[in-house]
Amino acid sequence: MSEYQYYEFLAIDRPLSDADMRWVRGLSTRAEITPTNFVNTYHWGDFKGDPQKMMERCFDAFVYVSNFGYSRFMLKLPLDAIDIGCAKPYCCGLGARLKKQKTCVLVEFALEGDPGDWEFDDDGTGRMSSLAPLRGDLLNGDYRSLYLAWLLNIQYEEFDDDDVEPPAPPGLRKLTAPLKALADFLHIEESLIRVAAAQSGPAINQRTTERALQMWIRGLPIHEKDSALARILSGGASTVRLELLNRFRKAKTVRSCPRKGRAPRTAVQLHKKRVQESC
Repeated sequence: MSEYQYYEFLAIDRPLSDADMRWVRGLSTRAEITPTNFVNTYHWGDFKGDPQKMMERCFDAFVYVSNFGYSRFMLKLPLDAIDIGCAKPYCCGLGARLKKQKTCVLVEFALEGDPGDWEFDDDGTGRMSSLAPLRGDLLNGDYRSLYLAWLLNIQYEEFDDDDVEPPAPPGLRKLTAPLKALADFLHIEESLIRVAAAQSGPAINQRTTERALQMWIRGLPIHEKDSALARILSGGASTVRLELLNRFRKAKTVRSCPRKGRAPRTAVQLHKKRVQESC
C-alpha cells in the first residue's frame, strides 16, 4: 500500500493577505491555494510546513488524514474566546489537546488509530466542511465536542481507577451533524456516546438566549452600536461578534462552563457501562 496524506487548511475570520499567500506558496509549490483555503495531498515524501505555525499566522481550521492511522483536526480561537479553565478538564489524555499561544488558543482533536482501520474511501475531502462548524460551537461556549473527544480515554482504557469524568455538557442525547461528524472522525463508539449521554441534560434553549441578547443590545449606547456597525462593514464582523458576546456573557453572568449535574461518574464506571451497552 502506498503512503497517503491529506492536508487542508481553512481561513474563516479573514482571508490571507498577499504576504501570507507568498509565504504558504513557499511551503508547497503544488498545493491548491486560495485566499481562504490550502489543500495538498502526498503519496510520497512529506509536507515541509509546520501546521501549528500556519494556524497561528493564517488559518482557523486544519484537517489531516493519513492511511497510517493518524488523523488531526485543529481549530484556532481568539485568546479571550474560550474559558480555558472550563475547557482543560476535557483536554487531557487522548482525544483533545489545548494549547495557549501568545495570540490565540489552539484546540486539537487527534486519533492515533491502527493503519488497518483506515477506510480507503476516506481520503479527507469533505471532512473540513463537516467539522469546521464546531469552531462556532466552541465560540458559543458549547463543549460537547471536547467531551466527545475525552471519551476516547474510556474507549481505549487510558485512565486510572480514581479518574472522574468532566461535567457532561447539555445536549449529548441529540448530537448535531458536525458533532456526529467529529464522532465519526475520531471513531468514537456509538454505545459509549449513549452511555455518556445518560448524564447529560437537555440542550440549551437558544431562543431564550437570543431574547436576552436582544434586550441587552437595546440597552447599549447608540454610539457603541454605531461604532460596532461601522467596524462590521469594514470587515471586522468576526472580531466585533466575539467582543460583544463576551461583554454580554459578563453582563448577564452567563455560565461559560457546563453545569455539574449529579455526582460525576468514575472512568471505571463509564467503562463498565460501555461494556454492558456493547453486549
